[in-house]
Amino acid sequence: MHDLSFAADRKLSARLFTPQTSLLIRFVLMLAVCAVFLGFAAAPRRAFQLWSFVVPFALLWLSQAERRSGTASLLRGVAFVGFLLSVLDGGIRGFIREVYAADPMSGFVLESIANTNPSESLEFLGTILPDALLWCAYGFGTLAIVGALMFARLPRSHGGYTRKWIALPVVALLATLTIVSWSLRPWRNQLPPVYWTNWAGRVASMQEKWANLEVQWQKEAELAAASFISADDAPKTFVLVIGESTARDHWSLYGYSRKTTPKLEARAESDDRFITVRDVWSVDGSTVAAFNSMFLVPKTDPNASRENLFALFRQAGWKITWISNQEDLAIRNQYAHWADEQIFLNRVGGRSSVSLDERVLEPLEKALADNAPRHLIVVHLIGAHPHYSLRYPADWESDWPDDAVDEKLKSLDRSPWVIKAIDTYDTAMRYQDQVIAQTLDLAEAAARSEKPVIWSYISDHGQELGEAENRTGHSQTTPDGYRVPFVVWSSDGRFKKPIEDKPFRADLLDSWMLSAAGIECKDEMPKEDIASQQYDFDAPKLPMRDPELEAYREN
Repeated sequence: MHDLSFAADRKLSARLFTPQTSLLIRFVLMLAVCAVFLGFAAAPRRAFQLWSFVVPFALLWLSQAERRSGTASLLRGVAFVGFLLSVLDGGIRGFIREVYAADPMSGFVLESIANTNPSESLEFLGTILPDALLWCAYGFGTLAIVGALMFARLPRSHGGYTRKWIALPVVALLATLTIVSWSLRPWRNQLPPVYWTNWAGRVASMQEKWANLEVQWQKEAELAAASFISADDAPKTFVLVIGESTARDHWSLYGYSRKTTPKLEARAESDDRFITVRDVWSVDGSTVAAFNSMFLVPKTDPNASRENLFALFRQAGWKITWISNQEDLAIRNQYAHWADEQIFLNRVGGRSSVSLDERVLEPLEKALADNAPRHLIVVHLIGAHPHYSLRYPADWESDWPDDAVDEKLKSLDRSPWVIKAIDTYDTAMRYQDQVIAQTLDLAEAAARSEKPVIWSYISDHGQELGEAENRTGHSQTTPDGYRVPFVVWSSDGRFKKPIEDKPFRADLLDSWMLSAAGIECKDEMPKEDIASQQYDFDAPKLPMRDPELEAYREN
C-alpha cells in the first residue's frame, strides 16, 4: 500500500517513465477519448494529425500529476487548455464537415465568413442551431471525461509504479511523435493555434482583396473587349478536361509498361479522331502557376498585361460552365469567375480530400445537354493530387505484381515506401483512365452534325515518381514534374494524326483553344497553334535538364 504522500523528490524522468499505474491508465484513457472524438470530426489522416496536438499536453499532465504545488497545478491547467483547444478545433471542423462536407479552409467557408455581417450571422445561427448544439454536446462530453481524468482525486491506493519497460516505449514514441508533428510545416499548419491564426488571416485577406478583384475583373473584361476581333458563330461545344499531378510517363498510352490506361488505348486504336500528342511539357510544377501559364494569353508586347482566356471566350459570346472537383480559391477567383455556371463539388482542400473524380460525370452530362449554341465546358479533376491512395475507390486493390517497373525501382535503390507510393499512383492512373474515358464517351454521345464537339485533356503538371530521386510528389527540379499528357478528340475529325508527332508546351494551350473555337484576337499567334501550318515549337526554359526536351532544343 502507498499513501498519498507522493514522493516529492522523484525526478521528471521517473515521473514520465515509471509513473504511478493509476496515472498511466488515466493518461491512456484521456488520449483515447480525444482520439475517438477527433475520429468523428475529421478524415483518418487529418484526425491523427489533430490528435498529435494533444500528446504533449497529455505528457505535461503526466509529468505533474503526482506533484502537489502551485506550479504543478498551473501546468496541469495548461495541459487541460491544450485538450480544450483540440476539442474546440475538432468540434468546429466536425460540424462543418458533417453539415457542409467542407473544411474551414475551403473557399466555400472562407467566402461565406468573409461575406457575412453580424445580422446575417445571427440568422444563420438560427438555421444551424440543432446541429451546432449536437456538436457542442459531443465536445462538452469529451472535455468532461478528460477533466474528470485529469483532476479527480486519486484513490488512497494508486497501485504502485509502472515498470519502466511498459511506460518507457509508450512515452518515448509519443514524445517522438510530438517532435515530428510540430517540426513538419504541413503538419504544424494543422495544429489549432496555427491553423486558426492562418484561417483568420485568410478571411481578412479575402475581404481586403475583393475590392481589388472587382478592379481586376473589370480590367480583364476591358482587355478582352479591346483584343477581340471576331468569332465564328457556328454552333459547337468545347470540353476541356484538366488533370492534376498526372505524369505522361506513367500512362501506358505513352508506352509505360503497366496497363494504366487501357480504355484510352482502346480509343486510340479504334478511333482515328483521337489524337495523342506524344511529347508535351507543362512549364510550371504547381497548379496555380500552371493555370496562369495556360490561361493568361501572352501579348506581342511582353510588357503589356496578359488577357484572361475565359474573358475572351465570354467576349466572343460563348457560354462557360465550370465543373471542379478541386477546392482552390485562387483558381475560383481568377478563372472560374468567368463561368456562367460554377459547379464546385469538393469543399475539402489539401491532401486529405477524398472526393472521387467520377462526381464530375453527372454535371458534365447535364452541361452537354445545354442548348447554348457555343458552349465551353471546363472540367477540373483532382486527378492524382497526393495522397495517391485517396484518388481511387477504397475497394480497388493497389497490388501490382513484380514487374519491370518494380525491378527498375529496386535497381535504383528506391525505398519501400516510395515503391508503394508509385504502386498507388499507378492505380490512381488506372482510375483516371476510367473517368477520362467516360468524359469522352459523354462528349461523343452529345455530338450532333449541326453542333460538333471538341474534347481535350491536359494535366496542369506532373509528379516526380522515383525516376530521378528517391521520393514522390510535386517537383520543380526533375523532368517528370513537367512531362504531362495531352490528348485531343473532335467529333468532326478536324484534328489530324500528324499533330501527334509535334512537340507541345502547355502554355500554348490558349492559342490552340482560341483557334479551335474560331475566336480571332489582335494578338493571335498562329505559330503557337499546334494545329496550324505555321506552328513553330520553341523549347521552354525549365529549371532542370530534360534529355527529351534538349533533343528539340538542339534541332
